[in-house]
Amino acid sequence: MRALLLTFFMILSLSSVKSQEVGFHFGLNYANMLDEDFTTTVSDFLDFESSVGLRIGLDFKHRITDNIHFRSGLSFSQIGYTSDRVQQGPLGSAARDVNLNYLQLPLHVLLTSDRDIAPYISGGIYVSYLLGGKFELIDTPFDSDPDNEIKKLDLGASAAAGVKIKSFAIELGYDLGLLNVSNNTAENSIRKTRSLFGKLIYWF
Repeated sequence: MRALLLTFFMILSLSSVKSQEVGFHFGLNYANMLDEDFTTTVSDFLDFESSVGLRIGLDFKHRITDNIHFRSGLSFSQIGYTSDRVQQGPLGSAARDVNLNYLQLPLHVLLTSDRDIAPYISGGIYVSYLLGGKFELIDTPFDSDPDNEIKKLDLGASAAAGVKIKSFAIELGYDLGLLNVSNNTAENSIRKTRSLFGKLIYWF
């Protein structure tokens, strides 16, 4: 997590005040997870349903040309999934409710114009650090520590599109996890994050 914070503050310090903008955003994630092993796509078998989580943090952009910006930021981002399906086993039902809290750092290229009202697109990669959360086994007396199930670091590709209206912007985007974040190596588990998001940004 220290490396993530250091990277963000280094990005802020490398740019001149005249060529950079800082903003605040608030929004929601609509997230799910791909979960599979060598024989079964668990997320399909257990009918994983998307869950809604909070997305809040800071945005930063640095002008490269009139229409091209480097964009970054730092977000507190909640993702996860729910499952109402019951999986029968030696311990009975094992449906799950998962809520993961991440600190996320995007590294994007943004294309826009200087008009007061202008569309824009943004795309690149992101790095996320798992802060904690819950990994609940519903209808059983057992919960699992998220650190036992999910790796601390995630890396993914993301893209977004929005409309800037003076100091405000409305944005929709998608995060696609590229790394296997599963810590459950005994069952050859593969888990990858997925998240559709929307947010409102105010640029100072």
